[in-house]
Amino acid sequence: MGIKIKGLSKIYKEGDNVVNALKDVNISIDENEFVMIIGPSGGGKTTLLNMMGLLDTPSEGKIYIDDIDITGLKGEERTIYRRENIGFIFQEFNLIETLSVYENIILTRSLSGKATEKTYVKEVTEKLGIYDKLDSFPSKLSGGQRQRVAIARSIITKPKIILADEPTGNLDTHTSDSVMKILKKAVDEFNQTVIMVTHDLELVRYARKVINIVDGKAKYKNK
Repeated sequence: MGIKIKGLSKIYKEGDNVVNALKDVNISIDENEFVMIIGPSGGGKTTLLNMMGLLDTPSEGKIYIDDIDITGLKGEERTIYRRENIGFIFQEFNLIETLSVYENIILTRSLSGKATEKTYVKEVTEKLGIYDKLDSFPSKLSGGQRQRVAIARSIITKPKIILADEPTGNLDTHTSDSVMKILKKAVDEFNQTVIMVTHDLELVRYARKVINIVDGKAKYKNK
């Protein structure tokens, strides 16, 4: 079970230019792990994350989640799998300014046609320290609070996997540490797998496993 990536490669062609974004990547990630992906800019970190999140397709190779070959999913199958099994947290938060905090949090669940579990929303937002902000709008929140809303939105659908792309990139050190503790809580208390891309090596201490991506190649890195 968990995630197995086998022989994953991605080639982008722009005119006469060929970019090997990923080169024969082989990775195993267990369930309920906190995994950090590090490496220099342009090395392939976000490309790998996008492949796992079904936002892009590989040129070669396979990605298995719980023994399901997700690279073989097509069209609506792909959309449904992503919506029900994968949560996303982005550096820019991606909140809808005209919706309240509560409406932003339940948006993905509403789009999937599932009823809102109000007690679960309460549990998650209390643990994230934003329960008293449910009626507020994003414009009234600090950067740290906005990121907590984004995290709540990713947790509330109960996905197997949370993919976080530089989620602390726009935050100060204190708020960054707070967000990392919350992501660790997603692993420890909500039994989710968190895979996070970061440039900040100070944050590696929160991870159980570290993967270094350099020039499209991946290798495990000792903490």
